Amino acid sequence: MVGMVGMIMVLGCKPDPVAPTTDPESAADPGGPTAVAEPVETQPPEPGSAVVAANDDAAEDNDAVAATDDQDDGQDADSDSADPAADPAAKPDPKQPQPVATQERDPLPKPAHKLTGPACQQSFAVGSKVKGFRLPSVDGEKTISPNGYRKRVLLLNFWGTWCKPCLKELPEFDRLYRKYRKHGLTLVAVATDEEPKAVQAFIDKHKLRAKVALAGEEAAGAYNRPNFPFSFVIDGSGKIVAAYEFIDDSCMGDLEQVIRDELEKLD
Repeated sequence: MVGMVGMIMVLGCKPDPVAPTTDPESAADPGGPTAVAEPVETQPPEPGSAVVAANDDAAEDNDAVAATDDQDDGQDADSDSADPAADPAAKPDPKQPQPVATQERDPLPKPAHKLTGPACQQSFAVGSKVKGFRLPSVDGEKTISPNGYRKRVLLLNFWGTWCKPCLKELPEFDRLYRKYRKHGLTLVAVATDEEPKAVQAFIDKHKLRAKVALAGEEAAGAYNRPNFPFSFVIDGSGKIVAAYEFIDDSCMGDLEQVIRDELEKLD
């Protein structure tokens, strides 16, 4: 692991060369169940690896319990189309125009956070394309890349187990992910840690559903940010539309509103 010890700063923390060996102190378990799988178009993986995409959630969600906000009723749209009095043998008249089936987007759930105070957004990297990377997942079985989530809204978070502010905000991000994943949101959390033990312990403790990558120091360094954590909201074309440093409770409403605005724009 690229060793780092974090110290709390007003807006984040700076890396230090020595790394902790135990699961660091963190926020309370947000808990909460997960939602249904999220289809996504992915880029071809490198030989010997698979780019993580939302389709990977299908298997892991087979035994998941959906929250009220996240439930998809799964019912067919034709539930009230049948006429009990109609002749079951009757066939549609080919001379009459037939209705075209359409699929409407589910409305977004009500916001979980109030939009209060000034915006908390930063200006760095906004308007530019997200920088590409390919990093191993915590289990080492997949490769995570931001290019695997085009046509979705991506919340990209750079963090580390050595950074206490990082450990406070990431579970809150995960709650937003669970709330909006079926509407098109994906959360990718890039840890600077190279060893999976402390990262996996944190994932297990908070039951995170985010896509978590390891060894992200170089990927984070590409943005030349001295403090951790920092995060981006990325639209369906791969463009950064909002940037944040540490997000406390007063800024969660701002982040959620940006995410909601971008979800509304998805095709």
